[in-house]
Amino acid sequence: MAIYVRIFQESPIPLWGLSSRERLERMLMKAGVRGIQEAAHTVTAEDTVLLLRGDFLYDQRIIENMVGAVGIVLETSTPQGPRPVAAHVSSDLADRMEAILPAMIIVVTIQQVCAGSLQRPWLVHT
Repeated sequence: MAIYVRIFQESPIPLWGLSSRERLERMLMKAGVRGIQEAAHTVTAEDTVLLLRGDFLYDQRIIENMVGAVGIVLETSTPQGPRPVAAHVSSDLADRMEAILPAMIIVVTIQQVCAGSLQRPWLVHT
């Protein structure tokens, strides 16, 4: 089983001299993930996909806990309502993730995710 990463909606604004992609790639490398998907890539049924919006700033602990948990969606509140900003899902859900959320998801806080003591699947609400 491999974890692939798709970074989308990258920010044009550099932070700390790094693009959003460069920041996320560094964080992912620290978390042990190196399978960044640049274009269409075939993944197997056993693979998982970590989807990350590049226009959001993530803490290293969030990335590490998302890497370790399949079936998680991180969402944020927007004027239009809650919107997913990151997810770690099975390969069959990856292409539809922004429109479809896995069944039986409970809402938890970022603090609970960082504590690492939750049953999966779960949805993080910020």
